[in-house]
Amino acid sequence: MKDSVKPYLGQGAYNYGNALFVKYEINNGILTDEKGQPILGASIEAIEQNSSQRKFSITNEAGVYYLEGLVQGRYTVQINGVQSRNSLSLDGNSEPLQELNLKMPQTLTQ
Repeated sequence: MKDSVKPYLGQGAYNYGNALFVKYEINNGILTDEKGQPILGASIEAIEQNSSQRKFSITNEAGVYYLEGLVQGRYTVQINGVQSRNSLSLDGNSEPLQELNLKMPQTLTQ
């Protein structure tokens, strides 16, 4: 009996054997208000439209958020539970690191 070796299939890694590989993406960006000022502590959520898989992030003091481990698909983006005008689409040609800057919806700033 031969020893089996399990390949490392970490983020961005590919396996050319018989196993199916999944490419994971990272999305980041900056959330600002209508004056261009960064928003601290906002919840950013990406929801994959077919599977309803959700990824969350909270903005830091510079308004920066990171959504890691996104699989290929189309995502709606919510800010503090309100759907953003922005969406995200990832496919086999997408760069591993995507940037999507967001504006706080006016319904949340009033």
